[in-house]
Amino acid sequence: MVAAQSATAATRAELVDGLIARVGERDARIAELSAEVERLRRLLSRNSGNSSLPPSSDGVLPGRGTPGRAERRAGAKKKRGKQPGADGTSLAWASSPDQVRGHRPAGPCGCGVDLAGAEVVGVARSHQVHDVPAIEVAVVQHDLLRVRCGCGAVHVADQPAGVPAAPVSYGTGVRTLATYLLVRHHLPVERVAELVADLTGAAVSTGWVHGLLAGAGRAVAPAVEAIAARIEDADVVGFDETTLRVGPAGQGRYVLSASTNLHALFVLGRRDLASFREFLLRRVTGTVVHDRYSLYYHPEFQFDPDTGTGVKDHQACCSHLLRDLEDAREAYPGALWPEQAVAALRGLVHETNTARRTRQAAVPRRPGTGWSASSARPYGSACPRSRPPRRARSSRRPAACWSSCAAARPTCSGSSMTWTCGPRTTPRSAIFVRSRPNRRSPAG
Repeated sequence: MVAAQSATAATRAELVDGLIARVGERDARIAELSAEVERLRRLLSRNSGNSSLPPSSDGVLPGRGTPGRAERRAGAKKKRGKQPGADGTSLAWASSPDQVRGHRPAGPCGCGVDLAGAEVVGVARSHQVHDVPAIEVAVVQHDLLRVRCGCGAVHVADQPAGVPAAPVSYGTGVRTLATYLLVRHHLPVERVAELVADLTGAAVSTGWVHGLLAGAGRAVAPAVEAIAARIEDADVVGFDETTLRVGPAGQGRYVLSASTNLHALFVLGRRDLASFREFLLRRVTGTVVHDRYSLYYHPEFQFDPDTGTGVKDHQACCSHLLRDLEDAREAYPGALWPEQAVAALRGLVHETNTARRTRQAAVPRRPGTGWSASSARPYGSACPRSRPPRRARSSRRPAACWSSCAAARPTCSGSSMTWTCGPRTTPRSAIFVRSRPNRRSPAG
């Protein structure tokens, strides 16, 4: 009897140990699958607003959404129509028109006399119409004349500049139009050939259109070298790389760009060390602004004090930083610091643009804002969630803009309110500006 009970207890213990082991394995598997689901959800949440993905990828893959309202609102603050400060154009009255056409009244007068022979006594009103005349190809034949001198020597005229050696060819106007459509407007070769034929009547072939690229490249080579030299000497240069579908299917390339406020240079290459070597990165000696791709920090491109060549400093692209902060806002939905950092960064960019527009040497320090004129970096930040209420209510307290803002004390001045964070000796502060002046003073 005792032996049977002992065997039963041993069997039960063995079963319990087996169940515990299976539950542990199942819990581990559940944790593994949960992590995989979280990773896939994060991949599906990537878009052009919170990552480096291009806008063309938004909503393309199944399950991948588009940027939310906050992301679109942050990236599209411009109003429709003409922007303030943009160059305006208007259809102006021409003081010297190319043609003037007079139009007489037609038909008989009330007295029965035909108005065709009536005397013109003035112009009642004028209307100017700006239009483009019909475009058609004009064939110009260039005859190289042969002449005989009195001594008997025969001379042949030189071929004019701009006239190809072929017996029949297209002139500069047709070549310029096709190249402009192909390069500036990125039209496909077949559509360029179709458009040239529709506009001018010249039935150009797709092979002829494609062959224009090499000639255009040779023509602009001196200008490209001059632009590259100016970019090399710039203090700050922005670099970027963008995918481009070109060549055989499945063989994507990258458009490498280097730009300043005045010049930009684009090169078709790859996102590898060899292409970066051929590009301007080895020749730039100032500050490089980029997306923090690892090759920008390659030792080969860093500043060498002995030779005085190489990149002296790096700056992260503000657009990529804003996308990273949007990603952080989605990853930490209850945190305030991502929005605080976004507001601080946008405020710093605005202050920098204002200082540049007003020709100031540095970003000025404004009382209470926390901007440092020496380093041009924000000392505080503006919290977009912590806007003061329109009316004073003792039950509504502002959200803390920093972790030490539990004892925030408001002080009001004009149309802005300053919440001083932490102890009274702490100089950090955040400015929340109302859209309109306060109608009532908030409770102190």
